[in-house]
Amino acid sequence: MKKHKLDYNPDEFILTKEDILFFVDQIIKYWNKHPIENFKLITGARLQKAGIQFQSEESIQSTWSMLIKVILHLQRENGLAHAFRNGESWAATLGGIRKKVSEQGIEAILDD
Repeated sequence: MKKHKLDYNPDEFILTKEDILFFVDQIIKYWNKHPIENFKLITGARLQKAGIQFQSEESIQSTWSMLIKVILHLQRENGLAHAFRNGESWAATLGGIRKKVSEQGIEAILDD
C-alpha cells in the first residue's frame, strides 16, 4: 500500500479569532431558542466570547491548540471508560493514558 504524505500538519491550529467567535455566536444562537432554560449556558458563552475578544491572536492560537489536544484526549478517555464498563478486552491496553498524565503531567499528552 502506498503511503500518501500530507501537504499540511493536521495538528497545527490555524483557526482565527473570528472563526472561533463565529462558532460561539452560533452556539449562543442555538441556545437562545430556549433562553430561560439555557440562561446559564448563554451567560457562560457570552463570558467566553468576551474573553476571546480581549485575547491576542497569538494567545488564541496557543490556548485553543492546547484545548483541542486535551479535548481529543478526553474523548479517548471517555471511550475507554465506556469500553471498561462494557468489559471490552482492548480497553486495558489503552488504559495507561490517565496513568501517564498522572505520573508525567499534561505535557505527556500534549507532546504526542
